[in-house]
Amino acid sequence: MKQEIPKRKNIRLEEYDYSKTGYYFITLCVIDRREILGRVVGDGVHDVPRCELTDIGRIVESQISATTDYYKYFRIDKYTIMPNHIHMIITVSNENGSSRKPNPTNARIPSFVSAFRRFINKQCGFSIWQSSYYGRIIRNEEEYGKILQYIEENAARWTEDEYYQ
Repeated sequence: MKQEIPKRKNIRLEEYDYSKTGYYFITLCVIDRREILGRVVGDGVHDVPRCELTDIGRIVESQISATTDYYKYFRIDKYTIMPNHIHMIITVSNENGSSRKPNPTNARIPSFVSAFRRFINKQCGFSIWQSSYYGRIIRNEEEYGKILQYIEENAARWTEDEYYQ
């Protein structure tokens, strides 16, 4: 029996101006949630949990660091690499110094994610990412602060994660 493919819901905000500078929370997951990016260590009393990166995790970190070299209008404000996923806060700027209307940021985010994953996959020699990703517009400072805290505390919550083994 053939399963029906679920219909994607429109994730775009109706009244949001996607052509302006924006802040985005992006999560990319590894295929089948395989823990190939690192392992969480330092869960002792005086240790702060962190993710100790594998070779693949270091490739991901290198690509994150190189983002501003490749993308003039992108800045990764904060990120964390976990064993089977990454979180990033990305700032997209539409300042281009020309009289042309800037590309909308909703067109830039999927393009960035696609190229980011492709570069990493090529360096790894195989595909590591799920085909979809989570993306959210950060709408205000309060939301930015909550997401920033979530990213900073991600490794400490790892043992509470349903995927922790």
